Amino acid sequence: MSGTIGSLKSIFLSSGKERSELASASILKINKTCVVATAAHCVYDPFTTSIPIKVQFMPWTLSKHFDIPVELSRVFVLQKWITTKDLKYDFAFMIPSIECCDRLDKYDGYLPDFNQPLEQSVSVTGFENGLFYRNKYRNSQGVQKTNFFKNTGLVGISSKFKTGMSGGSWIVEPKLQIGVTSATIKGFRNVLWSALWGRDAQQLFNAARFNDLKNENVFTYSLGD
Repeated sequence: MSGTIGSLKSIFLSSGKERSELASASILKINKTCVVATAAHCVYDPFTTSIPIKVQFMPWTLSKHFDIPVELSRVFVLQKWITTKDLKYDFAFMIPSIECCDRLDKYDGYLPDFNQPLEQSVSVTGFENGLFYRNKYRNSQGVQKTNFFKNTGLVGISSKFKTGMSGGSWIVEPKLQIGVTSATIKGFRNVLWSALWGRDAQQLFNAARFNDLKNENVFTYSLGD
């Protein structure tokens, strides 16, 4: 499968102390413009309004190890995510710092697709964290299901993987990415969830792609401010 996935390290400041959290992410690329995709809750907690002071993307290479971290400079999430906390808006896009643009450009990227049909085969990748391991590569394949929650904008796939998978890529065909793994939902064991990308995701992606800071439907912040 072509494209680049990786681990995302977000550093938060809490009571004067730094706290790091790990998640999954991937590179999206259109006309050599690189954008990193993950779940919104990994970079903006709508319940506490906490945001990280630093975010690094660690690409997973073909030789199956993590490359040197790439510093990200700006995060884009939907205003709807902040106001509704609805998982169907649980996706975020980020752009690298100017110094890291060339480094990110050397990796293959997935092509984002915002108009994919439901009930199709999908490959879900990410990096799980457990009691005795961190950032372990995981992959689940199957047919995404919509009958868990009807008319919610969420789809699920059977998977036993959990912690750290948030932000992982949902891929169809060799290079099309249609979403990212969202949060787990109580009462549903061994299911990973995603909000399929549609018009809202496309609007957010374009805001990140063109570094649009004036879109009233988008909340964006600069890392390190």
